[in-house]
Amino acid sequence: MRHLFYNILFVCCAIAFFACEADKEGMSGVGYLRLGVEESNDVITKAEEYNAEVFTVKITNKTSGEVAKTIEAWAKGEKQEIALEPGTYTISATSAGYDSKAAFDKPYYAGEDEIEITAGNSVERTLTCTLANVRVSVVFDEALLAKYADRTIAVSVDGGAGNSLNFGRDEAGRDKQAYFPVADLTAKISISKPQGAGDATPYEYSYTIDDVKAKHWYVLTYRLPDTGEGDFTVTYDPSMTTYEYEFVVNPVAKNTASLTANAWAKFAYLTAANVTTDGTTDISALKFQYKKKADSQWTDAETTLSEEVYTATVKGLTDNTAYDYRLVNADETFVSTGSFTTEAATALPYADFDSWYQSDKTIYLGASGDEFWDSSNPGTTQGWGALVNVNPTKGVESPVHTPGGKAAELKTQWAVAKLAAASLYTGSFGGLVGSPVPTGAKINFGSPFTARPTALKGWFQYAPQLIDNETQEVGKYTPSMKGKMDICSIYIALATDVCQVDNTDPDKIAIDFANDSRIIAYGELPIEECVDTDGEWKNFNIPLKYKNLTDKPTHIIVVCSSSKYGDYFTGADGSVMYIDDFELVYGDTPVMEPVTQE
Repeated sequence: MRHLFYNILFVCCAIAFFACEADKEGMSGVGYLRLGVEESNDVITKAEEYNAEVFTVKITNKTSGEVAKTIEAWAKGEKQEIALEPGTYTISATSAGYDSKAAFDKPYYAGEDEIEITAGNSVERTLTCTLANVRVSVVFDEALLAKYADRTIAVSVDGGAGNSLNFGRDEAGRDKQAYFPVADLTAKISISKPQGAGDATPYEYSYTIDDVKAKHWYVLTYRLPDTGEGDFTVTYDPSMTTYEYEFVVNPVAKNTASLTANAWAKFAYLTAANVTTDGTTDISALKFQYKKKADSQWTDAETTLSEEVYTATVKGLTDNTAYDYRLVNADETFVSTGSFTTEAATALPYADFDSWYQSDKTIYLGASGDEFWDSSNPGTTQGWGALVNVNPTKGVESPVHTPGGKAAELKTQWAVAKLAAASLYTGSFGGLVGSPVPTGAKINFGSPFTARPTALKGWFQYAPQLIDNETQEVGKYTPSMKGKMDICSIYIALATDVCQVDNTDPDKIAIDFANDSRIIAYGELPIEECVDTDGEWKNFNIPLKYKNLTDKPTHIIVVCSSSKYGDYFTGADGSVMYIDDFELVYGDTPVMEPVTQE
């Protein structure tokens, strides 16, 4: 069980946002809401029969559920002062007159907020409405239009429930906006048969886009193939709110495959499914090839066929680089092509531990204003902790692993009446718990990070002391450590959100790395290595164990502590740990196995 929540004792931090107005003379029995409504998209066009910038505003008493006020036609930018009885209200605004149907140039906006009205006071609020439906554009490549100038080309986009729109040659283009209710979209291109083609059937191809979300823009591009007989590919970047779907079109193509690529920084998983041929091609020996987009020479990839799906793992790639790949037969007459871009091999900021700065009495790792790392220091340098004025975590010039630089020193020590385990972690302090004397704190573990490394490596020294005092009972969380030698801790995790812990709440005292759905990968330094290093630098390599190979993180958690159980005020006064030269590894083979924690 991993418990590494640090004892941050005395931090005074209060952030309050409030708005107040002087009492209205003679009207102290009611309060006032000064309300404005805005939409959050600068690019808005309107059909004559509908104006997305006119809103229906409804104010509802949250306790009783009764509607206190309805305004049917509130213009964008309009402001009113509304008298309300004291209470809590929900304000909602939606584009007035929207009929829930798909249409060109017909965006739909909605927003909601909550306010507290008190007698005699005014609250000023601007309610921002965001796009509540889905934007779609269809783009025809000029070469495609030129080649089939004598044929009818059309794309229908169907959102179900009778919401279907047709895009023709004149209705397509990135600047032509169509708006759909939030639902799966099916896009189908139809190209009429050429004149004199006899019984030839028109060319048609359909694709369904699932997991469609509001406020997202789906751009569907149709173009001719670069080589071969034509195929269908999708380029999808989930980190953006604009999704680019690229359809490669050739009405005479009969050999096709659906290609997908799961690209990491140094390798990619390639897949081909739904392989069809004209009946003259032997598909049992198809293989993948790949190349950098800027290169001309293709490289074969070892390809496996299982249950009619072709797969290959391409290794040794360059990070943050565009690649082309294709599925071919021996003489390359069967060709399906796709492309992908490898992820960036993002470095861990300030991982050389050379950069430190001081704000008032508190020492931080990094550069002033860059809040990627935090530590146990605020608890012993701020508020009542300022009487102690000790930074358990700091940069030192000796010992260091790399001469000429610095290392981080983490030293467990007494601070007033409790033991303060030194810690260094990515994330931020979340606030003290307990009044008037704090009994614990909250920590927000995780700083923004979107790459997928395979391991964390670095160097550490550790000189533990004997644990001879436990100021808080830890038996129901972890075995008693009294009388045992202290141990240190280093671990790393990738997550899809910030993970907050609270060492005063048994249900939130630590992150459950194995079962928390926000954790996509985890690794820690084994306990047997968290021991005395006899004054020598010891290197470590912590593999990240992934729960699956498709999820992508939004945050990284790296935590180091001189006392593993310091969040329970358990450790040894004088245990000291030095760390230096951390580095994220982007290897060719990620570990995929159940997450475990010690």
